[in-house]
Amino acid sequence: MQKQFFRNESGNFAMTFAICAIPLFLSAGLAVDYSSAYMFRGRLQNAVDTATLAAGKEMPQLNDAQVRKIVRQYVASNLDTADNDFIKKLNIDIDRSSMSLKVTADAKMSANFAPIIGIKTMDYEVVASVKTAGGGIEAVLVLDNTGSMAGARLDQLKLASNTFLDDMFAQNTSANKVKIGIVPFSEYVNVGTDNRNASWMSVEADSSKEVCGETRDILSKSGCSTQNTTWMQDGVMQSGTHEVCTNITYSEPYQTCWQQETKWNGCAGSRDYPFNLRDSSYNKRIPGAMDVWCPSRLTQLTDNQNSLKSQINSMYATGNTYIPTGLMWGLRTLSSKAPFTEGTTKNTAAQKNITQAIILMTDGENTLSKDPNSYYHNAYDVDEANQYTLAACDAIKKEDVKVYALTFGDTVPQATKDMIKSCSSGAGYYFDADDGQALKAAFADIAASLNRLYLTQ
Repeated sequence: MQKQFFRNESGNFAMTFAICAIPLFLSAGLAVDYSSAYMFRGRLQNAVDTATLAAGKEMPQLNDAQVRKIVRQYVASNLDTADNDFIKKLNIDIDRSSMSLKVTADAKMSANFAPIIGIKTMDYEVVASVKTAGGGIEAVLVLDNTGSMAGARLDQLKLASNTFLDDMFAQNTSANKVKIGIVPFSEYVNVGTDNRNASWMSVEADSSKEVCGETRDILSKSGCSTQNTTWMQDGVMQSGTHEVCTNITYSEPYQTCWQQETKWNGCAGSRDYPFNLRDSSYNKRIPGAMDVWCPSRLTQLTDNQNSLKSQINSMYATGNTYIPTGLMWGLRTLSSKAPFTEGTTKNTAAQKNITQAIILMTDGENTLSKDPNSYYHNAYDVDEANQYTLAACDAIKKEDVKVYALTFGDTVPQATKDMIKSCSSGAGYYFDADDGQALKAAFADIAASLNRLYLTQ
């Protein structure tokens, strides 16, 4: 019987299972604890993120106590009672100098099975922080006002730009200052005749002189008809009519004299390379381009919305396209140093979290370039104009200025779209608008981007 007892194996399975069941059940219990804790942590992170974003959005208009109240309310309302009980500490750090908000939640979740191995609570810390453009926004609209924009396109640009102003100034408060500038461009930018004697300009005096030459009068003509004609303006084919006559009789030539005027209309030429792509060294003055026309005068940075809207509504289409001049005057308008000084310095913008941006809009390719022998933009080296466009964008981005870029219309060449996209600050900063609705939507997206809170943790 004794031998038979020691040889009996019929109870071994039950005994073995009983011994093994303890760690199996413990493992299963720990898995339940950790799974519950993991889900709780996710709920807590979502609640803290939501609270931080909500409070950050209102932060420029509220004092610190009100910001903290919003955070606590949002955290509490996004968690159930049990979850709220697990939160042991809620730290709310407000930094007005950088307009940032950081929320840290420390939580201890009770464990059901883990205490068996000495773990009584599951400890978690979740963090969320936002940095808003609460220090202010300074943006310059660099807008194509060339001949190809005439008619419906310019009307659509005015509508989109005015809507952009409404969106931007809706965020304007004493704590969150919005300032906008406008630079209409064609082959030149109008810096204003009021700056004729500025220290950074070199402008010839207007003058008038008598010029004489021969002329003849038309005495009669016959066989005349109206014929269609086409011509290129700013890269776009234009059409019209002109009179053609088979017989014209002229008078005998005679001498006549007239006054030839040399006048400056506010149009700025370009300094020689590399100064044409710099916002510096104004001891080398910018030349005034005489006897040429350019769009309406640029508007320096201002928070006067009515003045900006008046400028937009007065824009008119004229001339050809030279994008580099628009970009560089956009940077000069945004700058804190001469020619215009309304902008914030690069260091101050970083310290006070002031967002600076240029919004470039064009409906076509460069059609003119800088004359290598003068300050005029009347040459046709388009490759050089494109190189200068990209170089101007690089100069802007090196100043920590965001570049939003838009192409407008269904006639923009793909190569130009690629160039303008390269000009932008990257993904999310380039827009291609085929029509007026798309242009308005693009400007709305840019306004939302400038006003957006950024969740940084």
